Amino acid sequence: MTAVRPPSPASAAPEERYLARWAVAWATGDAERCLAGHAATMAGEHTRYVQPLFHAARGERGLRTVGKLFALIPDLTAEIERWAVADGFAFVEFTLRGHLGGRPVAVRAVDRMTLDGEPLVERENYCDPLPVVLAVLVRPRVWPLLVRHRVRITPRPRR
Repeated sequence: MTAVRPPSPASAAPEERYLARWAVAWATGDAERCLAGHAATMAGEHTRYVQPLFHAARGERGLRTVGKLFALIPDLTAEIERWAVADGFAFVEFTLRGHLGGRPVAVRAVDRMTLDGEPLVERENYCDPLPVVLAVLVRPRVWPLLVRHRVRITPRPRR
């Protein structure tokens, strides 16, 4: 695969500037920096987060669902494969990587983000969560983290 041109923080398009900040936040493998980067782009308590295995949620509560992924995979990073922006939308195809229970795990995903300029209005994630679910099931040392961080694996609610 050829290297993808990263989104530019100097772009005239607010959607591309948003994706540039997204890429920086996810590149660190540091939960606090990543979540702070996301919090800075939210459109307040109205921002909606939708992703597999978690109920849809708004604002800080929605952001905490992203934080639960870091509770399970503390060194989580995202590498952008492809991206596109237009008219208040940003799409990013990426691979999440990290270590769950001391062993590597990777998941390919797509985020569709609805933006109001640069603030995030809605983020919906599309991925197959089966690799993470299977990794959790075969790594019993991870199970206490599920309880401690109140991670409940649920089917995605219908709209």
